[in-house]
Amino acid sequence: MKIKILDCKLLSIDKANKVNKNIREHGRWWWLQSPADYYPNRVAYVDHGGEICTVGIHVDCESGIRPVLHLESNAGKSFRLANLNWINVFDNVYLSEYFIGYDIFDKKSNQYEGSHIQKFIISWFKSQNLKFNTEIELDTLENDILNEYTTSIAKFIHKVNKLDSLKVQTEYDSINEFFNSDFQDDIKLDTLVICTAYTKTPLIKLVKNKNCYEFIVDITTEDKDNFSFKSFIETQDQLYQKINQTIEALKQYSEFHNYVIALENCL
Repeated sequence: MKIKILDCKLLSIDKANKVNKNIREHGRWWWLQSPADYYPNRVAYVDHGGEICTVGIHVDCESGIRPVLHLESNAGKSFRLANLNWINVFDNVYLSEYFIGYDIFDKKSNQYEGSHIQKFIISWFKSQNLKFNTEIELDTLENDILNEYTTSIAKFIHKVNKLDSLKVQTEYDSINEFFNSDFQDDIKLDTLVICTAYTKTPLIKLVKNKNCYEFIVDITTEDKDNFSFKSFIETQDQLYQKINQTIEALKQYSEFHNYVIALENCL
């Protein structure tokens, strides 16, 4: 199937309001294109829980970049391009499931046009050998590969020992075997867990779900500080990418610093 990209930018406040909250939720803030309401030199954003914050934050604050592709026509629910999953959020607009980086707006302006963010996105777009108004052949169209984000996932929240280390827990001999298994053996589970070594409390869970995997992070400290998000992945490389994104997100919160080191060791 061929697609034609008309534009690549950020969502505005109005457009972000059209996106399902479960898709907006990412575990870390990400920029919107619109200036904040009433406050000069602030920019609107989506917080880690998927809420749209129109009061904005100062333009010298760091946040994630989730670009959107505007296509000439609809290409189904989702597809994979430039090593990213793109999810149809409305009409012919597709939001990247992952961040492509972190950057800042110009400190003296909250305008998207001509900002560092816009330049970063354009530079990234070119680095992927993508062009506007040119037909691109998708090697594999992955409609329905990503399940609907409205799928209910039961949360698992546990108190954890701050001094506990982490380990990978699975009945398979390796993570590679887990990804390559068809899960037909009833003896082995279709779940991989990164958990605390002492209490065996799950912190990150990967669950096989038809054609993809549910990646679930849910960490609660003894002080009841909670960090959680969920998304879908398809490959082992994407698992490592997601764990790295989790590490970067946890670095923003001092109460989770112990898990940053433990997760890095887990990799």
